[in-house]
Amino acid sequence: MSVKRLLGSCILAAVAFAAAPSVVADEMKRMGILFAGSASQRSILETVLIGALRDQGYVEGRNLQVTRRYAGGDYDRLANYARELESMKPDVVVTMCTPSTRAMSQASSGIPIVMTMIADPVGQRLVASLAQPGGNLTGTASMQEELVPKMLENFAAVLPANGRVAVLYNVKNPVHSRLWAAAEESAGRVKLRVKRYDIANKEAMPGVLDSIAHDRQDGIFILPDDPMLTELRVSIAAFGTRNRMPTLHATSEFVDAGGLMSYGQSFADGYRQAAGYVDRILKGTKPQTLPVAQPTKFDLSVNLKTAREMGMAIPQSVLLRADKVVE
Repeated sequence: MSVKRLLGSCILAAVAFAAAPSVVADEMKRMGILFAGSASQRSILETVLIGALRDQGYVEGRNLQVTRRYAGGDYDRLANYARELESMKPDVVVTMCTPSTRAMSQASSGIPIVMTMIADPVGQRLVASLAQPGGNLTGTASMQEELVPKMLENFAAVLPANGRVAVLYNVKNPVHSRLWAAAEESAGRVKLRVKRYDIANKEAMPGVLDSIAHDRQDGIFILPDDPMLTELRVSIAAFGTRNRMPTLHATSEFVDAGGLMSYGQSFADGYRQAAGYVDRILKGTKPQTLPVAQPTKFDLSVNLKTAREMGMAIPQSVLLRADKVVE
């Protein structure tokens, strides 16, 4: 996406949320939350969302009723939860990942949906455009499909030249085909060789990691926007450290779990923005009139403790660019 188009989208989003009142009536509003992963996986971000709504005047239990549905990585259960939320007819539903957004969009006949940090919603045909989403869906998008080349560029700085990278790919995640295509297309430019490893459920992960070890890959790249893979971040990070394979993800929570590197946007900022969308919708604004917002800040995180355990040195050029370093 061009800088001009990005700035235009951000300006539209900023105008849409200008001067929103912070005090609301005590009339009970009903909000659903749908996520393909576990409650613990998004507990911090849910806290950010609920806190930002409180700042807007919505207090859970007083004038806001929240119905939560977390599928724990079970995408079949996710579809059932989406239909269940649809039958409850809440005033708005917040979706926390691409699979939950797609499931809710397919189940909903018109309930407003606020997506949070979703990869390529236009390319996935979830919205018509960023400026004019249309339908009953709006919210915050990520730029992960466009960040993949930059992620691999950062990864290449700590890997051997022409290094081999295992790419973890969830076959049930509709956005992963687009993210994989971006990785495959850009890897050669940064002198990396990528190989895709498909996974359909959590139970298959040990076998997939065994295959990666057998193939003697130099590093592991976890494709973003996938609750199942993020939920397995501790075991993936531990495997990488144990086998001296650097690991890369889009979110800093992976680095906090022991992964080596992450590069991506602040999800907390995206969830605070999502609260603004919820507020406007609860006050009567139609979602199709609210432009989709995109992030403007991206952070590089590095885990030096993990690097030391693997016996590898992180180049000074990488550390100087890092926004967060775990000692």
